[in-house]
Amino acid sequence: MLSGEVKDRLSLQFLKKNNNTDMLLIGKTKDSIGNRNSMLHSATVWQNGIMNAYTTNDAFLRDNLQWTSSATNWNRFSATASLGMIHMGNKSQALEILDPYFSGGGEHQASPYSTAGAYYAYGLINANSFSTEALNFFMDGYRNSGQNEAVQHGVSLGLGLVGMATNDDNVYSQLKDTLFNNADSAIIGEAAAYGMGLVLTGSGNEAAIEEMMSHAADSNHEKIIRALGISLALLMYGKESQADGLIEQMCASKDSTIRYGAMFTIGCAYAGTASTFAT
Repeated sequence: MLSGEVKDRLSLQFLKKNNNTDMLLIGKTKDSIGNRNSMLHSATVWQNGIMNAYTTNDAFLRDNLQWTSSATNWNRFSATASLGMIHMGNKSQALEILDPYFSGGGEHQASPYSTAGAYYAYGLINANSFSTEALNFFMDGYRNSGQNEAVQHGVSLGLGLVGMATNDDNVYSQLKDTLFNNADSAIIGEAAAYGMGLVLTGSGNEAAIEEMMSHAADSNHEKIIRALGISLALLMYGKESQADGLIEQMCASKDSTIRYGAMFTIGCAYAGTASTFAT
């Protein structure tokens, strides 16, 4: 009861039993777009993920494996990651569901993008449910990545989700090292930066703020700078006036991407307050 396992199980049972998603609508969408347009293919995958979120109903993906596997590169990442939306909270079966995408067994073609999406999906399923087991799983993910950018991207996002708002030094340090050690990779750095913000959500950690601002100033990659800006916003979630100094500093930046992050910081710091200052 105290660990939340009973609540999670009953919640999943209720949502699965009361799922009224119109699967025919998703099927009609798939039939109407064909295989030629990758953007529409990806949108249909997300349509299915959103409409079946939390229900564990992944029938559309299982029944259309050949169509789903026609996705390439990052669309394949998204298709696999959508399983995480559908099975959110289904922690006991997470590895069983995602193992084919890690191993490339059966009808699932081996692809670093599928593997990356599976790590992200595992993070979504276990979001905000930190455990030593989950931490070790992602540490193994880094070690087994073969330095592949896409895989490390998925591992970093998943680790950030699992460690969300824990303010755990070990998790933050791992993500920070991943960012700093891959300064030339926008793909890895972007995900690691988002992960750092997720782990320290609402902490207002001054040392981390200094590190993020410094790295953003030194980085040449817009994706990394943007991710750090939004992560700074997450750090200031609910901090209200305590965030004012950082907000002013970010608003005064010569980098438009940092100023972009400043807007998120205002929103996060004053979320739900109806603050006249923030408005």
